[in-house]
Amino acid sequence: MFDENYFMKHLHLSCLALVSTLLVHGCVATKNPEQSDHLLAIKGRRIVDECAATKCSFLRLSQVGLADNADLAKLAHVRGIGLNYTNFNDLSLLSQMSWLERLSIGGSEVRDLSAIRALQNLKELDISSLTIDDYSALTALTKLEKLEIDHHQSGAIAAVKQLRHLRELKITNYTTGTKEVDLTPVANHPSLESIVLWELYPQSFAPLFTAPKLKEIRLIDAVGHGREAEVEKLIAKGIDVIDGVTENIPAIMP
Repeated sequence: MFDENYFMKHLHLSCLALVSTLLVHGCVATKNPEQSDHLLAIKGRRIVDECAATKCSFLRLSQVGLADNADLAKLAHVRGIGLNYTNFNDLSLLSQMSWLERLSIGGSEVRDLSAIRALQNLKELDISSLTIDDYSALTALTKLEKLEIDHHQSGAIAAVKQLRHLRELKITNYTTGTKEVDLTPVANHPSLESIVLWELYPQSFAPLFTAPKLKEIRLIDAVGHGREAEVEKLIAKGIDVIDGVTENIPAIMP
């Protein structure tokens, strides 16, 4: 299955190295960034208008733009919003949408998560590729079931311990080469069923043995781990350990 988040990640990194502006259909160099923002905003407005007309449940604005984000609060039928890799930077603009169940802001310009406390009904959240100082607001999301983060977001990983209804956790490495990640916060987690590690490997497998509902751990594009004995113990415990490649892994967030 095509994983849009993986595609976005690598396209984004490639574009940063080559051009100054990232447009919807690829990388296009431009001497007028304001004009590009204007065109993206027009496209975003069309998407919102179409969503309003069709009563869509998921509003996909990834890599687009929106002239007036506050208009989103008028879409009472929308249950999810995708704002990946946009200039969206203010979660308070969504604070009136307390009914939202899915939110994807990975790669956006959000730097403050405090306003996310208002979104008490969120079940799925992607905050990967963000630079955040304080992740404590995540602990207010008591209904959260799926979370996608980066390996460098240690505060987000620590918050997992308090997200008692979390079932799926995806942690991505946005740097080069396989890295290790500390999974101590998942120890004894009462609900966690699936962990996806993208170009990452656990510092220790010990916390995984204590998560009573853990069914699988997917190690995607992780090389050189050399811990076959620990993997065998997990398998013996009834936990599926899947060494996979990108194209075989579904995205947590659409």
